[in-house]
Amino acid sequence: MPASYPTCDNGAMSVPVLVQVPLDDASALEGLVEGMDNASHAGTAHPFDGETVAQVLILLSTAGFPYFRTWAQGRISARKGFKAVINGVELSGYTAEEVGSILEHVQREIAGNDAEPKA
Repeated sequence: MPASYPTCDNGAMSVPVLVQVPLDDASALEGLVEGMDNASHAGTAHPFDGETVAQVLILLSTAGFPYFRTWAQGRISARKGFKAVINGVELSGYTAEEVGSILEHVQREIAGNDAEPKA
């Protein structure tokens, strides 16, 4: 576990996550930010692919992880695009099962151990 991961006010480990959605779906990020304790202001970006996106940076902690997981799985189930960059790994274009696996790994990192994630 990298020593550079930030901690939340309560001392718990947190992982920075950059979340992007198409600009015309920016309201989806507002819902995500409202449910998270540690989120920065949403903004826009112009990635190299030319599509303008809305984005937000969140510090994902054990307290906020279930909300983020539910939000991400809801987006996938509704077939709505989003990208999340977690630890430098872009989470996009995966199946719902693959995203579930990745999120379980992230949850273990946030918990600070390799134990099985708690649902």
